[in-house]
Amino acid sequence: ARPLRTALESGRLVALRDGATVDELADVVARIKFDLSTHRQMEILRLWDRLSQPVGRVFPSRLHCTDPLDQKFLDLAVSARADWLVSKDKAVLKLARKARADGLAILRPDQASAQIEG
Repeated sequence: ARPLRTALESGRLVALRDGATVDELADVVARIKFDLSTHRQMEILRLWDRLSQPVGRVFPSRLHCTDPLDQKFLDLAVSARADWLVSKDKAVLKLARKARADGLAILRPDQASAQIEG
């Protein structure tokens, strides 16, 4: 994921966010398995706020994820007409072929990194 972060920091790549996806990030970084202090969690959220751009309106996508908790990412990507949705989630990755028909590439982090580097 380092090439992705470098591309975000340099402005070569634009990340998008909305309230629902930021809430999900906050939930993830607060999970016990990551053992992050509250201070570190806040640093991560501030960094994401700095590196990503807000999308004002998000609409339901015609792409439907089997995991309802991941639907928000598809809705955001399709609403914003993003080129890529980068995910490690199997339920999201299963939609790659359908998403391609709408002009959205669903990529694993290693695939996105390879595209950036190549």
